[in-house]
Amino acid sequence: MSCSIVHPIASSRHAGATSTPPIRPWKTPRALGTEEGDDAVISSNAERIRMHALGWVLCCTACTAVVADDDPFATVGMSGTSASSATADATDTATADATDTATAGTDGTDASGSADSGGSDSADSGSDDASTATDTASDDCNPACDPQTSVCEGGQCVPPGPPLPGQVVITELMPNPVAVTDDDGEWIELVNVGTDPVDLEGCVLYDDASDEDVVNSGVPVVVPPGGVVVFAKVADAALNGGVAGVAYAFGTSFTLANTGDEVRLECGGAVIDEVAYIDTWPFAEGVAMQLSSASLDATANDAPASWCAATSAYGLGDLGTPGQANAGC
Repeated sequence: MSCSIVHPIASSRHAGATSTPPIRPWKTPRALGTEEGDDAVISSNAERIRMHALGWVLCCTACTAVVADDDPFATVGMSGTSASSATADATDTATADATDTATAGTDGTDASGSADSGGSDSADSGSDDASTATDTASDDCNPACDPQTSVCEGGQCVPPGPPLPGQVVITELMPNPVAVTDDDGEWIELVNVGTDPVDLEGCVLYDDASDEDVVNSGVPVVVPPGGVVVFAKVADAALNGGVAGVAYAFGTSFTLANTGDEVRLECGGAVIDEVAYIDTWPFAEGVAMQLSSASLDATANDAPASWCAATSAYGLGDLGTPGQANAGC
């Protein structure tokens, strides 16, 4: 098979033709990124391809296409079909293909961009969900921890640690019992004013003098949120004047002086709370002094005005509310 290319416009047999007309330069009609601009680009592409189709006719047949003298666009092919008709068909096909290609390209770009954006958004969303799930897993315990005895850390229920400063407050003191001796009947009441349970095992009671006692009960001394705990010289209620439920007995290592003293609770090297009282504070023989229920604060309990004398009897008749809620002053 022989194949020749006939350019009727450029042919010297074209009447009056002297040179090949220049191909119209490419121009971008309008800014891309707008519907009007994109449509204009598609139209320009199709027009350009159509002009090329008019200028070039490919004939791959057994014979060479011939240009008629009387009609430079009337080329006779092997089937007798005019070149003008073939050219029109070729032009229509080329124009349609160009338009479809350009349109597909534009749509493809948009689809690709949409896919990329969608994929990115989906990935970001997935990442956010995963991050949220991780945070939830690290902050929450399932099943939930018992708020009275444990705390949630890293998704696990663990025993509570020592309190932070101000989390446990000294709320009642019995320096001078009369139902029993001071060596048997002195006691200290403390309240957990925080939101988490705490463990007082290992904490230290001390004053400005030589009194010091390390809480060493052999088991955790857990105080739940809002819980009240009593430390006393003697744990046995039959010997201590009727104070029941003593959590820890400090014995003779620590003493509450009748003329004034300091009471400090230290845990983990930090002072949690302290009270320094003198003999003019509201206590007496057989009468405990209690912090007002309106002043359950590690700062408020530094002032004598926040305290008042107990009026309720317990055990063998001394006045106080060990292990119970205080009244207002």
